[in-house]
Amino acid sequence: MKSLFFKTLIAFLFALFIFMIIMLFILSFGFNNSIIEWENERTKTLKYNVEKIIENIVSTNTKITPAIFNKELKFVLPGNAFITIYDKEKKALFTIKKQGMRRGARHNYNDFITNSKDLIPIKIEDRIIFYFSIHFLNFREDYTNKKFLGSIRITILVSLFTSFLIASIFALFFSRNLSTQSKNVSKGIDLIAQGDLNVHIDEKGTKEIALIAKSANILTEKLKKEEQLRNQWAEDIAHDLRTPVTAIKSQLEGIKDKVLEYSTDRIDKNLRELRKIEDLINDLAELTKLESPEIKINPEKININTFFDELKSSFQHDIEMKKIDFRIKSLINHITGDKRLLNRALSNILNNAVKLTKNNGKIKMSAYRNDDKTIFEIFNSDSYISQEEQTKIFDRLYRGEYSRSTSGTGLGLTIAKKIIELHDGNITIKSKKNIGTSFIITI
Repeated sequence: MKSLFFKTLIAFLFALFIFMIIMLFILSFGFNNSIIEWENERTKTLKYNVEKIIENIVSTNTKITPAIFNKELKFVLPGNAFITIYDKEKKALFTIKKQGMRRGARHNYNDFITNSKDLIPIKIEDRIIFYFSIHFLNFREDYTNKKFLGSIRITILVSLFTSFLIASIFALFFSRNLSTQSKNVSKGIDLIAQGDLNVHIDEKGTKEIALIAKSANILTEKLKKEEQLRNQWAEDIAHDLRTPVTAIKSQLEGIKDKVLEYSTDRIDKNLRELRKIEDLINDLAELTKLESPEIKINPEKININTFFDELKSSFQHDIEMKKIDFRIKSLINHITGDKRLLNRALSNILNNAVKLTKNNGKIKMSAYRNDDKTIFEIFNSDSYISQEEQTKIFDRLYRGEYSRSTSGTGLGLTIAKKIIELHDGNITIKSKKNIGTSFIITI
């Protein structure tokens, strides 16, 4: 596999080579067009001047000789041109040229064959007296022009070669610099892949490479945090499992050694401990499923009033036992979402609210719409969650002051938050001392 340095250098040089070819083509095309336009303009001007001089010669001289034409015309002729005079029957009479015009040229006058249609007539009182034609040597066949063009070619070639050399040095430096930057990022990412999370990649260089380095550093920090959470989670799970397992083990050993009496109450106590383990395992399994990339929700149209009534009925016994003032208020009729998952999320929150509300306390469950968002709010009196605890309350297995006095696995709010996030929503908390706490769910 070719390195980034090699590929960048080759690509840069190839692009430069194509650019130089295009520039040569454009310069060549431009020179040719310029020469053609210059020759056409020169011919046009010279024809006009020659025509006026010949008309003047014919009108002021009774006897026309080559010497007269040569005397008058040689001053207007450039060194690489000659004029041929024809009679009125279009037969060539003589040719006039400037001395030295043939230097560097190999042509004979007879090489220039003039089409009769190209002959220019000289008229006196609408009567044709003579014809004439003008011939030029090719621009490139003129000695001085050859020198000029040769000098231009050498200048262009030297300029292109010098430019290519300087550009190649720059490309080499640029490619090496880019390659070094990418190597540093690649090396850092490779170390991260090998498990070294203490790597910090310098966020410098080109914008794209610096962005990759920044993303890699962010990923490293997230991996560190995830590793810490995973370790903490493993310790918390071990602790939460160890307590009921130890209790069951001690009970069974006591019964075996006949230290404890075998009774129905003791069996019920052990079954309660087993249910704690079962609840924890079930919650862990559900959270793992919810956090899986393959998880999909099954949206359906939910009647809010029916939905709230079902939620309330699940806690009806505790509500009546504690004589809780439970109120429901809904300003909307329907919502689209996964009914089973939303029931689980709101049940987890409502479960905590019922447990923490004192006798004769209040719980209010409401639903309303704000712009294009649906908002559920569950309020309960008699509880308070500090700002510090609000940042941790949705962490896995977290059991702070808010829930320390209640039973549970410590995963209920974590599961609730994940379900709401699957519905592209979020949960926020408002809590005031001596008033109560509101969980606000926005979908």
